Amino acid sequence: MAKRIYKAKEPVKLRQQKIKDGNISLYLDYNLNGKRVREYLKLYLIPEHESTDKGRNKETLRLAQAVKAQRITELQNGTTGFRPIGRGKIYLSDWLQQERERFQKQGSTAYQSSIRNTIKQVKTYGDRPLNKIDKAYLEGYIEHLKTALNKYGKPLSANSQSLYYDVVAIALNRAVKEGYIKDNPSRRLDAKQRPKQEQSKRVFLTIEELKTLQHTKARIYGGTTKRYKETQNAFLFSCYTGLRYSDIVTLKWEDIKTLPDGSKEVVKTMQKTKETAFVPLSVFALEYLPTKPKKAPENGLVFNLARVDIVWDILQDWSKRAGLEKHISFHTARHTFATLALSYGADVYTIKELLGHKNINTTQIYAKVVAETKRKAVNLIPSIK
Repeated sequence: MAKRIYKAKEPVKLRQQKIKDGNISLYLDYNLNGKRVREYLKLYLIPEHESTDKGRNKETLRLAQAVKAQRITELQNGTTGFRPIGRGKIYLSDWLQQERERFQKQGSTAYQSSIRNTIKQVKTYGDRPLNKIDKAYLEGYIEHLKTALNKYGKPLSANSQSLYYDVVAIALNRAVKEGYIKDNPSRRLDAKQRPKQEQSKRVFLTIEELKTLQHTKARIYGGTTKRYKETQNAFLFSCYTGLRYSDIVTLKWEDIKTLPDGSKEVVKTMQKTKETAFVPLSVFALEYLPTKPKKAPENGLVFNLARVDIVWDILQDWSKRAGLEKHISFHTARHTFATLALSYGADVYTIKELLGHKNINTTQIYAKVVAETKRKAVNLIPSIK
């Protein structure tokens, strides 16, 4: 009778998990001190669209298998102080993806969207492992950004070029802190080489433009008007409250408080500053506050918005259909709230508290905008000579 051969059970298993962007996240599954552990390796397999993708996935799997072998050895030796190996071999786009997931968990929707766009530019330019990124690579990346196009087929603005470079530089800083690379090559670039932002202009809507938007009906988007209407209501709610997009998109029913006199206000910890804001809701703001469904939980979202890029597309389409020559965003809504409130008599310190600014100087920028608008209005009066 043939002797049965038993295969030893692996104490550590390499597993895969598909994530939203279509990539596959690799992680290890094992028991440590009686507890099941899932160790995400921050390594990703990408769809194999080109011949180079297959080679890259092969290298990623090789690195994951090496980490797995090290874990098995450490478990057998009773070592618990795990240290990932080959860290510098992680590709820049994978590292940026990890950064994006980190900011998503923190609720920073705007910045994680910027990281997503940066990943696209990095892949178009040419992806590399972290330990292969040097000064020459960053110089080439900057030149690439100068000729790159956005999703509308137009050249990237100076602000977008600066942002997509800064995202990479900041991510490399974090890689240094976590021991993935020894130093950040962006520090060796001359300040003149780095993309510069244009002077920021605070775009806001006049009361007439706001009325025009309010009377421009929703259209079908993605097979329904619901998505379009939800974005419209959220934007107009922001115009009358000054809340940031990050606070609108995370606003819950439990954040809407009813006061003893029957009025309502938003009491919410702001995503950006982590400070609590108290924002009274005017009758105009309440017009765009959705009706709470009967079965909606208190921790349910007030506005169920689509992805940030879809929201952006809807806002641009809405502005165009309304005949406005402005690219609107939730920053526009916030600026609109501040400038209109100051124009109609609110004091700058009250606006500071409503907007959640830490420094009064930030709020005073709006006061300067209002003053300049008034000067222009006065100069429009014709001479009677």
